[in-house]
Amino acid sequence: MLASRLSAIEIWKGNRVCDDTHVETLTQSLDTNIKNINLNPFRIVSIHDETGIVRYIIDGQHRSKILKKYFMNPDAEDFEVVVIEKECLNESEIIKLFKIINTSRSIKWKEDPILIANKYIDVLLKEFNIDSKKPVIKSGKTIRPYLSVDKLRDILISKHVYDWKLTPFEFLEKAKQSNMYMLEKLEPTKPMVKKAIELKFALGLCDFEWV
Repeated sequence: MLASRLSAIEIWKGNRVCDDTHVETLTQSLDTNIKNINLNPFRIVSIHDETGIVRYIIDGQHRSKILKKYFMNPDAEDFEVVVIEKECLNESEIIKLFKIINTSRSIKWKEDPILIANKYIDVLLKEFNIDSKKPVIKSGKTIRPYLSVDKLRDILISKHVYDWKLTPFEFLEKAKQSNMYMLEKLEPTKPMVKKAIELKFALGLCDFEWV
């Protein structure tokens, strides 16, 4: 894949917080030769959302940031980079793959707010996405009554999930109870409400008051 094309791919929002110090260290290690960035393959995933097929970088986000800066120069020479791509059915598969890739790496799983949020998201995905080919909690852009994983992750972080005493499984129980309560109150007056009743999933209809 051309490096310019790779640099335009969005970083998966479930990735750890980008470390600018690490980016600077990597930049210096390239020794002014940008092509040295290609010593390790980049890893990307592809997944379907409401707009079609979308791709995210799940491994190589710091190097990707270097590439974005490099291509800010309109005269920058393009070059090929090694990319490993895997198609995923849903966000659960992406989270699982990310964990496998980073098993042997030193990542602050108990400190990084994004990685902590992923743990709470993962239990919801396993509970509510009964059919992996037709998930109700989806990556990328969604329309109601479906729930956006990306928006949920942002909400969890904004509510300081990293400080919660509530465990992921306790959070799941709270979500299940909220879902049942909302389903009981719904009246099928609109198409999206009818769809929510059909899916037995109402969490996507409200603005995350249940979180």
